[in-house]
Amino acid sequence: MRFEGKIYTPNNTFLNLSTSQKWYWSGVLSFLLFCFLAIENQDNWKDDFLGSIFHICGFISLFVFALGKFGAIGSDEKLNGKLDGEIIITPDLICVNSQEFPLANIDSFNLNIEDFWGKYENPSFTIDPSYMAGINNKVEFNYKNKRISIQFRIDLEKEFVELKKIKEVIQIKKASIV
Repeated sequence: MRFEGKIYTPNNTFLNLSTSQKWYWSGVLSFLLFCFLAIENQDNWKDDFLGSIFHICGFISLFVFALGKFGAIGSDEKLNGKLDGEIIITPDLICVNSQEFPLANIDSFNLNIEDFWGKYENPSFTIDPSYMAGINNKVEFNYKNKRISIQFRIDLEKEFVELKKIKEVIQIKKASIV
């Protein structure tokens, strides 16, 4: 049993929004802005021209909101980072960019396996993407009094299942050592 994957390094930006999320939130915010402006200026509407402009802008912002909501259906999770380096996980060894960490010398081992590229997640009423990028996986452990935490990508469902089997074997081995 052997897993090979790419190390994922996220960009730590403040806003990590997909295009559909940007459309959604800009539609919501512009609609609220136009509603506020319409309420504040309703006494000044001596003619219907200003009222028509606010109505048109309100409907446009609702259209942008709907575009963002429906655009999220079937969309992929945004990577927002880079794939650099390689990680190999076996029942006896973890290898990160050619640096080997034997499992016998590892303490506090934790392997979180969440998704793989193309995994369908039902976003229900949110504007989150429907298909995952496979980057929500992480291995954490202590090696020679140093904490190592690596986020990585799983490309295929077959690799996802294989890695779960490797995790079970490692947990059995770690339990027998203690």
